[in-house]
Amino acid sequence: MSLPGAELLARQFAEAFTGRISAAANVPRMLAANIERVLIRLAIGLLVAAAVAGIVSLTPPGRALLERMTGNGVQTTGHGPVIDQAETALQRGDLDAAKRLAARAIDHGPPDASIDYRAGNVQLAAGDEKRAEADYLTGEQQGATYPWNFIAIGQLYARQGKLLEADANLRAAIGIAPTIQFLHYDLGAVELREGLYAAAQADFDRELTITPGYRPAIQGKADATELLRKHGIVVADVRPRPSPTPSLAIPILIAPSPSPTPTPQVAPSPTETPTSSPSPTPTPTSTPSPSPTPAATHKPHKAVPVTKSATVHHHRPPSPTPLISSAPPPNLAAVASDARSYLLGEAQDLSFTHALPAADTSDSPAQLAVKIGAAHSEPDLLRLGTGALLQGDLGAAASAFSTASSLFPGDWRPAYLAGLTAQARGDDASARVLFATAARIGVRPEPYTSLAIEALNAGDVASALSYARRAGVLDPQYEPARFTAGMIAILAADAPLARRELGAAISLGGAPERAGFFLVAAGG
Repeated sequence: MSLPGAELLARQFAEAFTGRISAAANVPRMLAANIERVLIRLAIGLLVAAAVAGIVSLTPPGRALLERMTGNGVQTTGHGPVIDQAETALQRGDLDAAKRLAARAIDHGPPDASIDYRAGNVQLAAGDEKRAEADYLTGEQQGATYPWNFIAIGQLYARQGKLLEADANLRAAIGIAPTIQFLHYDLGAVELREGLYAAAQADFDRELTITPGYRPAIQGKADATELLRKHGIVVADVRPRPSPTPSLAIPILIAPSPSPTPTPQVAPSPTETPTSSPSPTPTPTSTPSPSPTPAATHKPHKAVPVTKSATVHHHRPPSPTPLISSAPPPNLAAVASDARSYLLGEAQDLSFTHALPAADTSDSPAQLAVKIGAAHSEPDLLRLGTGALLQGDLGAAASAFSTASSLFPGDWRPAYLAGLTAQARGDDASARVLFATAARIGVRPEPYTSLAIEALNAGDVASALSYARRAGVLDPQYEPARFTAGMIAILAADAPLARRELGAAISLGGAPERAGFFLVAAGG
């Protein structure tokens, strides 16, 4: 209907209506005319609105607009309802709609690690592993203390045969939430495929403390023990024990699974049902030393003094090759405590892993704060952050490295240096998460070496040895990893491994001065 036609209809209606009013109530004709004009305008407005609504409802964009206005759209209250609809579409078998809605849940909402996890699960179930991987990685960046994205992508990588990446992500998840059921089993299954039999044995054993009677873990532990025996390795009691809960600068949030089943299982999935529910978090106890002699107390890392405007040099002078003693080597247990204390003491040096960039320590704290706030290039942020770290200004260092991580998420160094900063302030839980993040981003030996030190400090010798050996595999010429692996091998009572790793560290040059003593103690 055209607008003039609508006006004529409205006028006829108004005249008839006002005529009745005037006749019934003797209303003066001037007042009736005013009422008529008002009614004409009102009628025209209603008719135009009805016409517009009719036209809009006939077009797809118009229908979408009406859905959003009336609360029927998928984006009415943020991305929560969208992910719900994605999961519903998946359940009814509409995979295309499920994938589309899951992508929209992430693309059209604020950062939320739990939504990233749920979206990744939808994409994975719909057959899109690449998009699932991207969603899980986004979730790891959005929530460093939310474990489920680390678990999901670790299991995804395990199924794909990417054992290095699977190992790193599952270990990161354990660092966040060490008592999640089946998590240690998942890691043990990966370690068994990697040939890390002692670490696998320890993780299967830890799973059995969380889920007693779990047959796949019992079988895994038996397989690991048999493989160790075949390789002639006698492993001391290296089962991980609960360590004292650290004082955290940020809380560790162990969130429940947002889906009915906490995580997909590593293929092949265990079929046994555990005989009991997971036990509560163990009461923290003191971590015993590998030998009766008390171990050295782990202290926060100390900044190495540097001169004004100096470049930090990381390499030590090579130690002389020790003379081989003809006397029988002492029992490794006799030097285990000394080896642990010495390694942890050496690792307190911030330059232990040779990863610190050049730094200028001439700026005052106030100058550093101003420069860090104005810096936008990665070299400047890393240089300024390192300068603050070496001067003990840990707040400024953390700010610089955090900014660098946000601006350059593809570089492992900001996360790693932030981990060193967390370590220096005694926040070992955050340091572990940051080191694991750096290892995932860069697959470098430095983060794995620091993860080995963290695991050793927590009393988990098997994981510490696994991390150190991983670092050595990534770069056989990296002396800190070979030295660390050799020292931890002493604690694991693996004399051949200790001789091989310590001998390599000394040959590479730059090993700490007492490396030769421990090589002789191992029979080298």
